[in-house]
Amino acid sequence: MKTPLAVAILLAAAALPAQQLMHHDGTNEDHSRGFGPSNHQLTVLQRFPWNQCCGRTRLCCVELTLHDVNPATTESAYLEVRRNDPSNLAFPLGAPDMSASGLIHLQPVVLNFTTNVQKFSFVLNNGGPAACIDLPAIHAGPGGDFYVGIRFRPQPNWPGFDGVSCMFSGRTTVPPQVGEQFNPLFKPMYAPTAPGLGWSHNVTTGVTSIHPQDLSWAIGVGLSEDVCQPFASNAGSFTGAGGTGNNPNYGYAGIWPNAPDLIGWRVRTMAPPSSMSVLILGPNLGAPQDLSFFGFSGLLCVEPWIQLVHVTSSDPACTSVSSARFGPFTNPAPGSWFCVGAQGFTLDSQNPGALYVSTACTTVL
Repeated sequence: MKTPLAVAILLAAAALPAQQLMHHDGTNEDHSRGFGPSNHQLTVLQRFPWNQCCGRTRLCCVELTLHDVNPATTESAYLEVRRNDPSNLAFPLGAPDMSASGLIHLQPVVLNFTTNVQKFSFVLNNGGPAACIDLPAIHAGPGGDFYVGIRFRPQPNWPGFDGVSCMFSGRTTVPPQVGEQFNPLFKPMYAPTAPGLGWSHNVTTGVTSIHPQDLSWAIGVGLSEDVCQPFASNAGSFTGAGGTGNNPNYGYAGIWPNAPDLIGWRVRTMAPPSSMSVLILGPNLGAPQDLSFFGFSGLLCVEPWIQLVHVTSSDPACTSVSSARFGPFTNPAPGSWFCVGAQGFTLDSQNPGALYVSTACTTVL
């Protein structure tokens, strides 16, 4: 593989605060505690596949949107980070590893609500000063997937009097809603017949399930690297009303766009506004390239067939500083099932020595 000069100039990374990645489409259609009676201990988990964040190394913070029936009461729960178990016979494409060896991080949190639906952000720590935690060193294949969730205590009074649950977007049926506007026919999916990113685990019974309705929990992760994420654009479909998702749509529609949808990518970075960001597009590399061989830090996950350049603008989401949006563009090969990888490289406009490489994502055309 030959690395173009424009990319080689930008291939470097530094220790960064967290950049957010979330596959919730922007509309809170309902809330749930997962599968099981409310007097059971339940965990909801969102899967973050390797090919939607290739090159990630550390998880620094978690953002969740939760619902509390009675916001006047203080609640508590546990943040949970787990490995993927690709050997699970019930789920051949992998499931959250709920064994003791599958646990990467467990952190108690206190939840003080001021309204029924509220967004919370938590910095991860290991019992000491705030710090990021290491994710599995595997960067390609199901072994590189990880899960982030929240474990709810038994709350027998839910939903009548009190109790916490997690907001989600998905194909809800009660009440009738349009639901996620993504193409469910195209592969790859992360489960045989569903996206396989929204999960539930009943701690009391030990049963793990893919949540129905093609659900995405309102759970985002803050990675130590800059983040690249795909989106779909279709003002007629993504109106933000009735569970359609916002436009641009960074939910499942961004990964699996429908034929009429325009496509694009966003790079979130710690570089200040007016920084130059280069996006490379091409097939995902089967084995991400370690850039230390070239004197850089990080991984190259995409074969650089196409390069696009854009200047960043202010975007203080999570702890990012700016972002560059590439597109929307016409889908060049709808229905082809061709998987396009995308990865961003950004030069700090105020400090030429600061160069940032993003994680890489995948769009299925």
